[in-house]
Amino acid sequence: MQKLNLGGGRKWSMEGWENLEYAHVYDLDLNLLRGYADDSVNLIYASHSLEHLSFEKVALLLLDCRRILKPEGILRVICPDVNFMLGVEKMQTLIGWPWLIGKPEMVYKAHDHRSHFSSVSMSILFMCAGFREIQVMAWNSSRDQEFLIPVIRCPEEGVLTSGFSRGDDSNSFILEAIK
Repeated sequence: MQKLNLGGGRKWSMEGWENLEYAHVYDLDLNLLRGYADDSVNLIYASHSLEHLSFEKVALLLLDCRRILKPEGILRVICPDVNFMLGVEKMQTLIGWPWLIGKPEMVYKAHDHRSHFSSVSMSILFMCAGFREIQVMAWNSSRDQEFLIPVIRCPEEGVLTSGFSRGDDSNSFILEAIK
């Protein structure tokens, strides 16, 4: 069974999974998922990584994810929710953080985010790529129990070293889709 984590971090490792840490090693912008055969991967996971690509690259990557997933394969994506950021902007207006008013992109740029998504906009990209059974998931649910394995962090650096489930992250959304 082949399983991919797209952008899990330099130290992320989990038995049975391949980590394409494209920010440091694998140039997803150039390669997408070349080298993976059609219908060869069971699970694909991308948490807080797609927003670092351009909108066009995300659309192409989703097409490639669908290509390499086996029939009934699952794609799970977690992204910051732009709707949350817009709500934060409104709150900042009320409590007096004028340096961010009208500029939610400033928060995203601080993390090198190139694209902004809501669960609706990402669902549309999933549909355009040909995925079916697209569903917004709760933090403690998945179509595959493997995605519910808790995260382990490296205490010295605070980076993820294995696992998937971070618990409640109310500023993000989770989508799962089936090929």
